[in-house]
Amino acid sequence: MSLLVEAPAGRHFAQFHRDAESLTEAAFVFLESGLRHDHSILIVAPSQRVEQMFDRLSSRKFHPKSLIDSGQLAVMDSTPIIEQLVSNGGAEWARFRGMLAPVLSRLAPRGRGTRIYGEIANALWEWGETDAAIRLEDLWNGLAGAYSFSLFCGYTMDTHCERAYAAPL
Repeated sequence: MSLLVEAPAGRHFAQFHRDAESLTEAAFVFLESGLRHDHSILIVAPSQRVEQMFDRLSSRKFHPKSLIDSGQLAVMDSTPIIEQLVSNGGAEWARFRGMLAPVLSRLAPRGRGTRIYGEIANALWEWGETDAAIRLEDLWNGLAGAYSFSLFCGYTMDTHCERAYAAPL
């Protein structure tokens, strides 16, 4: 849990969760800790997860709309991003950078750091596009060469299922 709270810049980590509730909880810890440390936040997740995060943040006296208006918080729906990124079975660097760089540039001047929570790779993994998910993780690492951030990629996976450990894992 301390990695989610401290999340130093330059760290890219992934966590596998058995269910959506534990994934949401871990993402919330990461995001709330970032806001308490005056970090800028980018959430790249499906709209349902964003709504869950906003509800949780609101319950802790954070105001997502105000954070967005101030430029400390940005949100990108992962579904259209996936559709734009994946062509011919693989994520493309130019598209990825073109979509994320403007948002990261706007966030960079805010706060004392930037945290990104992403579920793009999770969706790709769930759809059986494991090569694209792995390539996407590499693209995030490439983007970290130009921007300073900590990245938390959340995955859901039934860790008690034998099939979960097949193929790429």
